[in-house]
Amino acid sequence: MKTLRIWFGCSMGLALSMIFGWSYGFFAIMLPLFVLGRMDHFSLPLVLMVFFSAIWTTVQATFILEYLQFHPLLMFAAVGIMMLFKCVAMMNPKTYLFGYMGLLVGSIVLNFASYDFMDIEEFNVNLWVISFS
Repeated sequence: MKTLRIWFGCSMGLALSMIFGWSYGFFAIMLPLFVLGRMDHFSLPLVLMVFFSAIWTTVQATFILEYLQFHPLLMFAAVGIMMLFKCVAMMNPKTYLFGYMGLLVGSIVLNFASYDFMDIEEFNVNLWVISFS
């Protein structure tokens, strides 16, 4: 049953990204693959946790990048502390998915935002819509 859930989630992500013409449609396929692979069963509270984790992590990463990008040592420390809290959240089974999604989305946002040509606000909104769908 888990395999069918992953297949359906990835297929739905691909269909939605093609229908709506999302510029970052690759993540519409990859996020369900990673997240549904970690979920033992499907439930609404877990889906809401994934959605709010994506929003919270993108907001955190954006603030860190906007305010500390000209201070590399402070940014290094802030990103390390952010990732530490995500790892601590993964130690508890109830908040494992929140930490997992935070590490996944946080590393994606921080890596993509390091490029000058990226519009980080548009990218964040796309990630929110993809994680909601």
